Amino acid sequence: MSTVKISQLPTLANLDANTSNSLFMGVDVTSGVTGKFTAHTLAQGLFSNEILNVGNNQTFLPNTIAQFYASGNSYIQTNIVNSNDGGTADMVITANTGTDTTYFVDFGFANKDFVPGSEYNSLGTAIYPLDGYLYVQGDEGELGGNLTIGTTTSNTEIKFVAGGYNAGNVIAKIKHGGFYLVNDHTLTFSDGSVQESSAIFAESFANGAFVHANAAYTTTNTNVTFAGNAYDKANSGATFANAAFTRANSGYGVANSGASFANGAFVMSNSAYAAANSGATFANAAFTRANSAYAKANSALANTSGIFDGSLIITQNLDVNSSIKFANATFTSTQGLVTISASNTGATQPTGGDGYVLHMTGKHNIPVRVVSDSFGANGQLVFPLFGGRAARGNVTNPSAVQTGDVLTRIGASGFGETSYQSGGTSRIDFVATENHTDTSRGTAIKFYNVQEGSNTLSEIASFNANTVTITGVVNPAKGFIYTPRILQGAQTAITIDFATDSMVRATFSATVTNTLANYVAGKIVEVWLTNTAGNGQTVVHGCLANNSTIGATSLTVASGRSVYLKYFSISGDNANTFVAVTYA
Repeated sequence: MSTVKISQLPTLANLDANTSNSLFMGVDVTSGVTGKFTAHTLAQGLFSNEILNVGNNQTFLPNTIAQFYASGNSYIQTNIVNSNDGGTADMVITANTGTDTTYFVDFGFANKDFVPGSEYNSLGTAIYPLDGYLYVQGDEGELGGNLTIGTTTSNTEIKFVAGGYNAGNVIAKIKHGGFYLVNDHTLTFSDGSVQESSAIFAESFANGAFVHANAAYTTTNTNVTFAGNAYDKANSGATFANAAFTRANSGYGVANSGASFANGAFVMSNSAYAAANSGATFANAAFTRANSAYAKANSALANTSGIFDGSLIITQNLDVNSSIKFANATFTSTQGLVTISASNTGATQPTGGDGYVLHMTGKHNIPVRVVSDSFGANGQLVFPLFGGRAARGNVTNPSAVQTGDVLTRIGASGFGETSYQSGGTSRIDFVATENHTDTSRGTAIKFYNVQEGSNTLSEIASFNANTVTITGVVNPAKGFIYTPRILQGAQTAITIDFATDSMVRATFSATVTNTLANYVAGKIVEVWLTNTAGNGQTVVHGCLANNSTIGATSLTVASGRSVYLKYFSISGDNANTFVAVTYA
């Protein structure tokens, strides 16, 4: 019998609990059976009947499935990492009726190559690479799906931080009393308006309201003053009447001796009194007209039609719920029909010709930016369009453009010593290459620049529908890349098409004959042929014997060897086409 003790057995460096390669001996106390079992069986039993308890500790809380325990100087942590760059790592808690798509809460983080809205994730398009997230998934049309975040201790608060984790990065708090913006942060609405949270803004808002109130009060005082002046005139009439009445009393004695005279004075007194009443009526009418003028002034900007003759200064936002139309053909050659200036000193006068419909000047030391955004619904792609349209004739009777007409021009002009260059110093022209009809509208794009030491525009390149013409030297920093035509299988006849070919690659195992077609003057085509037969084979290059470097119309290529043919056409036919042959 073996006398080896268990303590004398070799030490296992590790034990893989997910395999059946490790055996144990044990006794089942319940059945009294002694037998063997695997490490996998042991692990399955532990997972099925015991909680997951990591760390040397007892279970602290009831109904615990898993517990992690350790002691650290600063913190302890559990960590989930998804090694796939396009994936996410998630901690998910699912309801007992939940599925992979309903009734769960998900707390996770997206990796660096995560694609929003990808078929490989169900997170939609709100989450971007290296974003963290917390959301609840309910079932559409049923109860559930709410997310509750809060504290259950009195006098506590929920803090929102952004851009850091210090006290100065707290932008808002929720307390039992409501929602608070802190650290002078703002509340921005969808229309771009901003609500400040500081006392300074409250004071500024109050001052603004006070200024508006004063303006209204001043207008009212003006109307009252006008009415007061009319009232003063009425008082003046009444005073005149009183004076006449006094004079009538002072002449009472005389009146007795001359009744007719007294009666006349009395009649004049009544007339003066009537004039006073008329003055009061006039004052009331003036006051009514003043109120009417005030009301018209308030509603002037609300009119949908009419002519405003004067300067309109707007210090707040201007909201327009319809179109704006500028119709004016009398503006001068040194001004724009519409001028937009972000400079306190105003806009520089346009130079170089009449017709500046829109003239913009930007802030000092800041580039002028014109941005056009476009968005498509239901997955449709839409895009900003900056277009130019040209026609002969006039706006009411346009006619077709003709060959050479510029359809649209994009130009740039640099300031010299005293002025800008008229016509620009660099430009792109979109040009008609034929007389346009409804079915034929040939165009080209032409580029112009000014050479150093010159002041004259020169055409440097022209792009047609199928031709590019470059005037000057081409300096390809990384060389040219041609698109080769690769023929599959051994060839016996090859057509070299000057109109479409630039490089041709083929193999042959018997005589191969090249035919040249669609000659293009000035075009070069390169051909690489390899003999795959077990013996030498003939290549007929397709040019005249004297128009070749070998002085013959054909050559023999040894087994497994290649030949390089470089064709170039001078005047567009076979007699003016040459081939350089290189082989060994």
